[in-house]
Amino acid sequence: MLYEKEKKIRESMSISGMKIWMYYFTWFLRYFVVYLIINFVVSTVIHTQMPHVPFSIPFVLFFLFDILLIIQSFFIQVFVTKAKFGIVIALVMFTIQYVIIYVVANGENAT
Repeated sequence: MLYEKEKKIRESMSISGMKIWMYYFTWFLRYFVVYLIINFVVSTVIHTQMPHVPFSIPFVLFFLFDILLIIQSFFIQVFVTKAKFGIVIALVMFTIQYVIIYVVANGENAT
């Protein structure tokens, strides 16, 4: 999405008559389907390796996490215009979120 924003491809699509909601919907649907397939495969592997874990538990957790990633990428692309800088910002945000979750989950034993 940032590459299209950087090269002004999105503007040419909107000039051609493409609605902005359709643009975002197609990006969402594209990654949603890819993540859904990956989630299904990974959840199946987890369920076969650990039969006591229901299939739905990892599937729902991965599904929600993937929705979060897609929405977070939409959020980042609003503030950034260069594709490479957007990748760096996304990785930094993800790392910061992971560190915060790690510190909160471990409480006083964060080290």
